[in-house]
Amino acid sequence: MTVTKTLVQETTHAAAGRATRRMVLGPAAAASGGLAAACTAGAGSGGGTTGGTQAPAAQPVTVQVWQLPNSQPDEAAYKNLFETLRREAPHVTVDLQAGGAIDKLQTAMAAGTPPDIGRNNILELGTIFARGLAVPAAQALKGVKGWQPEGFLAGLRASHTYKGEMMTVPMVTSAAPMAINLDLLDRAGLKAPAADWSWETLADYATKLTVRGPDTTQWGCIAPGKADTIATNHFNAILHSFGGSWLDAAREKAAFNSPEGQAALEWMVDMVRRRQVSPWPWPDTWTAGGGLTAESRGFSLGKDGGAAMLPYELEDLQRLEQTLSFRWQTVLPPRKKRLAAHQSGFGWFIPKGAPQMEGARTFLRVAAQPETLARWSLDQSRLPTHEAAAARPEWQARLKEKPVLQTHLEAAKNGSTYPGVAGWTDARNALAQAIGRVLSGEAAPKAALDEAARQADTVFAQTRGS
Repeated sequence: MTVTKTLVQETTHAAAGRATRRMVLGPAAAASGGLAAACTAGAGSGGGTTGGTQAPAAQPVTVQVWQLPNSQPDEAAYKNLFETLRREAPHVTVDLQAGGAIDKLQTAMAAGTPPDIGRNNILELGTIFARGLAVPAAQALKGVKGWQPEGFLAGLRASHTYKGEMMTVPMVTSAAPMAINLDLLDRAGLKAPAADWSWETLADYATKLTVRGPDTTQWGCIAPGKADTIATNHFNAILHSFGGSWLDAAREKAAFNSPEGQAALEWMVDMVRRRQVSPWPWPDTWTAGGGLTAESRGFSLGKDGGAAMLPYELEDLQRLEQTLSFRWQTVLPPRKKRLAAHQSGFGWFIPKGAPQMEGARTFLRVAAQPETLARWSLDQSRLPTHEAAAARPEWQARLKEKPVLQTHLEAAKNGSTYPGVAGWTDARNALAQAIGRVLSGEAAPKAALDEAARQADTVFAQTRGS
């Protein structure tokens, strides 16, 4: 096959009767002018012989793939994935598009023009499941060599499974261990915490690390800062570490207002309002920008109005490494009944009614191979979603090169994600507002959580009936 390089460009493309706008990038098949990707469609799909007779060549096919969130079409992850696809099945060409969130997918499906591969984030899984938008990956990839659904990290496997079947393929994940400022620990006469430290120990450390003056000039630990997704991310790790869960056993009603949930929120209140070792809201100096998230900037300031401890995700690691002027270390989150860390992720799936079903199965099969998952996570500076990917030589070499990643990987193996139930986004928003009212001193934990759970249950009931 002749392979050429194309510039990133926007063009009109008709594939399977669909008029679309697409992004063309990277290595492309000269014959099609598109982005060649590829894979075999399974055993006997072409290129082999049967009884001494050449098997018929597979027919060329173009699959429309929606780009994963927070990724760029010309980055190494796509280039390497498409190179793997091209080697395995030159008859498959990929039309990579920006795509969009779940509402855009539903509009495309209603119009009869769905992509062949849709994208999702964890918050969208509930809608995908409840409305039957996906062909289960477990069915599409059944019997395919290398398909190992039991090897995906436990938190991802749970969130991507519906009625006992894995529905989508998690490609990207991240988890939040703790970053600690070793210089500030030394000044306070503290040692780096042990791997099995408790939430009570974290609170004690934060108290000793907080330096007060006319204004607090050094904070012990970073709190959510505002009533949004960050608040529920923080609550997620504490809730599950305390033994709680998002939903009841039937996965129909909220359970975050359980005694464990109340204890988790009381712990946050203790940090913000009683001990006053975590700022709420964040100081203006933390939100001044400079290419960092507010939490990362707060940590980077150190003794000059910053915080000594920070729960952070892997995407912040490179920014931190480039900006910190002090010694620091990453440790696992504290534990109570179990170790838990907030976990996020994105993935791919086959929408029902995909025009090129066999081509879509082929693409998903190659994307789900451990070697592909390993390469993808390395190229994106994220964590592998699969245990077999983490065990591959290239990932083990990365761990030796950057040992800090071992803590992130261990946190991901104990990750807790948001539940795959329809209406979760609205339920999460209600919870975030409840956390904000409590940390602002406007409501008590139990009353606020009970009200948020009531709102969540109303949403869940409505979406089940829709």
